[in-house]
Amino acid sequence: MEVSVVHPPQRPGWRAMSERIAELDQDPRRAKAWAEARRKMAEELYPSHSLAALRLKKGLSQTELARRIGASQSWLSRIEAGTDIPSHPTVVKLAKALEEELQAVSDAIMEKIGAHHD
Repeated sequence: MEVSVVHPPQRPGWRAMSERIAELDQDPRRAKAWAEARRKMAEELYPSHSLAALRLKKGLSQTELARRIGASQSWLSRIEAGTDIPSHPTVVKLAKALEEELQAVSDAIMEKIGAHHD
């Protein structure tokens, strides 16, 4: 079964939310506030041991963490969702970029994969 997604046309003068967020992430005046907002989101919305929570606690966007490990944001999103399994070297890069123990990052990924496939 093939599924296609149809996106509505973008209104003139409007930008995608991802573009606006990327722009705001680059603004040094707002960077600290964005990092704090991500930390608060981690506390409120994600299990404390998830990869997303580990990332958000560091105040990082998916885009920034992906940049730090040399990957795409969309691939990192799939890893966080448990729909893609990273290689061991990628898990090592994630642990270094997040300044977390390798075991904590590995456990977070494996738990999500297990939950996704149950």
